[in-house]
Amino acid sequence: MKTFFITFVYGANQELQRRPLWEDLIHITKEMDEAWCVLGDFNAVLYPGDRVGGTEVQLHEIKSFGDCITNCELQELRNNGPYYTWTNKTIWTRINRVDPSFLPLISSLTAQLAPNDPNTKLKRFLQTIEAALQKLNKDKYADLKTQLSRARADLEKV
Repeated sequence: MKTFFITFVYGANQELQRRPLWEDLIHITKEMDEAWCVLGDFNAVLYPGDRVGGTEVQLHEIKSFGDCITNCELQELRNNGPYYTWTNKTIWTRINRVDPSFLPLISSLTAQLAPNDPNTKLKRFLQTIEAALQKLNKDKYADLKTQLSRARADLEKV
């Protein structure tokens, strides 16, 4: 069985305060030879279209995050949920690269597993989360047409 690593991140709200995170990820990359998944709430936009409303996305906002992604040789996975992951009803942004319900779900499920052989533990873990993730998918993403209609209606109100 091959080894892989998952890093969960939460980026600071302020651009300058996120820079140490980008530096840390780049440092980890230099030591990493195995498969690596980085996910979480980066609190940063990667593309100009990742924010609607509020102040216009500036190049300097996306450059350091984009440079980090490039230097770490990371690739963004295809999104299966709503494009914009955060809103205050005035601004819509894509700052989370994994559903916010995912992390608490994974934490609660891993806490239930007893320490065993890593291969057995991984197999049990995957079996345990399958049903929970299917429910999350059904509850959050099953009716995308309705979600899209609501989002468009909200945008028209602005």
